[in-house]
Amino acid sequence: ATDDGSFLDAEWRTPGLEPIAGREERLPVSNLAQREGRTVAVDDVEHAPELSDPGLGDPAELRATGTRAALATPVVLRGDVLGAFAVHSAEARRWATSDVAVAEAIAREVGVAVHVAQLLDENAARLRQQTALLRAAREVTSELELATVLQRLVDQVAALLDVEAADVSLYDAQGSLLRCAAVRGMP
Repeated sequence: ATDDGSFLDAEWRTPGLEPIAGREERLPVSNLAQREGRTVAVDDVEHAPELSDPGLGDPAELRATGTRAALATPVVLRGDVLGAFAVHSAEARRWATSDVAVAEAIAREVGVAVHVAQLLDENAARLRQQTALLRAAREVTSELELATVLQRLVDQVAALLDVEAADVSLYDAQGSLLRCAAVRGMP
């Protein structure tokens, strides 16, 4: 499943075949590959006892899309199964070893691509944080009045952490208490 709740990230199909989008959680070959973490090759969905578990989905969903044979292999990232890469055939067919090898290679590449995308997202987030910290440091060092420095710091940190409110309090040794010196988003 993706962040927006959808299951299908990409679909390529031949004209005349029904789309899979909207049915993906009910497709037993992909679900079996994902659940067991192994490649599943079904030569004929009409005669596939391995698809009889109702928890996998309904083989009728495959037939409704025009699928007679399906090959699915798990997409794995750091040992976790993220989903499945699947190919469907409108004709019953025996999947060749080379078909399986190509599907498995593609699934591995999809796993690598997902990993790279995650790393890029993490780096972008880190860069945004570092930029905000640099901006806060620049703001703090450009002012000499303490109240202004503290207010700018509170504003920058609230923006950095994406929070609605922030404050800084300083210890007042005379009164033995903390006094609010700068605040954002609160009275």
